[in-house]
Amino acid sequence: MKAVVTHVGQDAAAAGRDGVSPMSGLQDLAIERWAFQARPGENYTVEGQSLLMVVVVDRRPVGFFSGSAELFVSDEEHFVDLIVAADMVYVSPRFRGQGYGMDLSVATGWLLGELLGAVYAATPSGSTLDVTLRADIYTTGGEHFANKLAECLEYEMDMLKEHGRRRTVRIGRFSFDGGW
Repeated sequence: MKAVVTHVGQDAAAAGRDGVSPMSGLQDLAIERWAFQARPGENYTVEGQSLLMVVVVDRRPVGFFSGSAELFVSDEEHFVDLIVAADMVYVSPRFRGQGYGMDLSVATGWLLGELLGAVYAATPSGSTLDVTLRADIYTTGGEHFANKLAECLEYEMDMLKEHGRRRTVRIGRFSFDGGW
């Protein structure tokens, strides 16, 4: 992982319009924060994990998604909230317009659907499962990406409502905070 992140970070095309690399902080995220986090509280727990997906073409990374997933579990109020934060999406300029951003959004949506399924399976009986997507991405491409993730999560929630085998778990609300 360190080699992939280092290689993408050295890409000369990675410098942004303002001279700020969109890769800033990614190496630290991938290496130092790639660990499970848990914060217990009174009558609730919060658990989280960083997420990183890299698009690779001909064994060269050309883009990535970074974000996180947290579970807020309230034993007292019997609910679980899966909170997904989409922090950064990047495709190298020379690979833009070739469908790699769409591929990345579909793969990330699939990952989040699998994550939602696992959370559903682990949600305690008698609880409500809510999902929140936070995506404060301002570019047009970032908005399309975030909307695709929202569509994937809403679809998976609808499928669980209709076909989920755990009738003791209620599928609750979906919230999308786009920040725009």
